[in-house]
Amino acid sequence: MRFHRHPFLLSAHMGGATLVEDEAAAQVRSGVDGSGPISTSSGMALPDWIVLREVVTLSGPLQLIAYHLDGATWIGAARGDGVGPEHGLLASFGLRTGTTEHEVTGTICRLKGVDCFFGAVTRRIVRAKVLQDSGAVVPAEIVELPRDIEKDYRAVWAIFPASEGRGELVGYDDRDRRYDEADPRNDGPMPTDEERIAAVRRHAEDALRYYATALLTDHEHHKLLEGQMYTCAYFLAILEADATDPRTVMGRRQKLIERFLEEVKTRPWTPPRSEA
Repeated sequence: MRFHRHPFLLSAHMGGATLVEDEAAAQVRSGVDGSGPISTSSGMALPDWIVLREVVTLSGPLQLIAYHLDGATWIGAARGDGVGPEHGLLASFGLRTGTTEHEVTGTICRLKGVDCFFGAVTRRIVRAKVLQDSGAVVPAEIVELPRDIEKDYRAVWAIFPASEGRGELVGYDDRDRRYDEADPRNDGPMPTDEERIAAVRRHAEDALRYYATALLTDHEHHKLLEGQMYTCAYFLAILEADATDPRTVMGRRQKLIERFLEEVKTRPWTPPRSEA
């Protein structure tokens, strides 16, 4: 993920940056994992941006903005009075400028007495909020972006009194499932029930082969491995048993454990081959 900062306000370091605005410290940290390259606007003429929202804060008017540059949509925060370099631009980040797209992504901009958390969410997300490190929850506003510059994402922001810690942006879909910055974007259709069941079966069978193989050689952790095997076998037994009542499932579970313990004597588990 690429970032814009003004060069005269930037003190870069791994995982974030520190902005200095007049006498107040303003911090901006990467919204995904802190490893994205940071770039300044030195020598670069930024295009006119679109003001999506504006509010008056203790540090003056603050804007949520968007613009298109280098084939990417950029979302950022700016001073509404235009004071400072680059006409008041504080920070911005570009969508699709990293290696992975996410369902939810954002960053925090700290000004004097106020924090501004801004970012982007996919159209799967219907509501969002910022979870502060203190435990407080701040609702975030989802804002449409002009379709001529962005069709897949919408902007999101929240403004609240200055607080400790970075906070976390989370979003929820129409089924109230939670998404955060660890969720990669999936623009395809949801898996069918059959596809999910097949995935559960593959995972359970592979785990059973792994634990059964370990049980043959690791006698020190026998109890732990046996417990893990019973857990995995139970889920597979639900899929294979003639009924789903506990007694029937547990009976099938024991037979599955015996089957896999016998199987790995001739076909032990091997690590999956990584593709280059």
